[in-house]
Amino acid sequence: MSMIQSSPVDIAARTQARLFALYVVVLVIGGLAAAFLTVLVYRANNAYQEAIKADADARISGSNAEAKRAGESAGKANERAQALEHDNLGLRGQVATLETAATDAKKGLAGLQKTAADAKAAQQRVETDLAKQQERAAKAEIALLELQKDVAWRRLKSQTVTARKLKRFTGIELLTVCLNEPEPLSIARLLVGTGITAGWKSVSFTQSPNPIGNERGVFFEGIVVQSNTISRDPGDFSRLAAITLAVELNEQGIDADVEPVDPELPPKTIRIVIGRKPTLIDLPDTLRSSAEARKKQRMDRLRFLLENNERIFQNWKRQNP
Repeated sequence: MSMIQSSPVDIAARTQARLFALYVVVLVIGGLAAAFLTVLVYRANNAYQEAIKADADARISGSNAEAKRAGESAGKANERAQALEHDNLGLRGQVATLETAATDAKKGLAGLQKTAADAKAAQQRVETDLAKQQERAAKAEIALLELQKDVAWRRLKSQTVTARKLKRFTGIELLTVCLNEPEPLSIARLLVGTGITAGWKSVSFTQSPNPIGNERGVFFEGIVVQSNTISRDPGDFSRLAAITLAVELNEQGIDADVEPVDPELPPKTIRIVIGRKPTLIDLPDTLRSSAEARKKQRMDRLRFLLENNERIFQNWKRQNP
């Protein structure tokens, strides 16, 4: 069998047929692929839209939940705001009450301060009055003591000591003249007893309405010790004895002075003249001060006389052992 040779036309026809068939197959496959892809795209698109919708729904739901919660929170916040407003109103009321109370307290404090100031002023007045009363009481007590001292009878604080100081003048003759009143008589007897204890001789004791025997008369006050100042007896120290007695009486608070007399007073003789007790209670302050000054001057003078006469006496003793 011999082979039939194909012409170029046949070959081209067959090629074209094959290509066309291939083209159709490709088109069919492409269409199917396109259809399949279209289905896939559609499904994917639907899935995408469903997903978007689901997400949107979820978001919407979440938003609604958030909105609900926000609403609830807003409600609660509103409730809290109302509660706070109520509390705030209550606090404002309390603040107003406290402010009122503070104002009242300030007024009360001011009143208390004024009351305290008034009480302090009253206390100061009471203390001032008390101090004045105490001062008046002290002055009254001093005045009472002075009155008691002035009206008290004259007494020797230590009769024994006085007698011991006068004993060295043993043998002195004592003349006593006193006002005939109880107090002068009392101190006169004490002095006479003291002299006798010291070894003096009581020669006379006279009571008289005018013991000083001169113009001073019944107004004479105090004690005067008299002696003979011009005795020619070198052993007559009656002047020293008189001064010693006067100094001792003054040191014991009894007003006394020495006074020279005429030469008719015998040697070794002392006369004690006793008047009323001097008193300062009725004197004004100026006169009382003057009287106190005179007392001091009198005591200074008596001490000076005592020193001089004591020196004379000691010289005589050395010359006449």
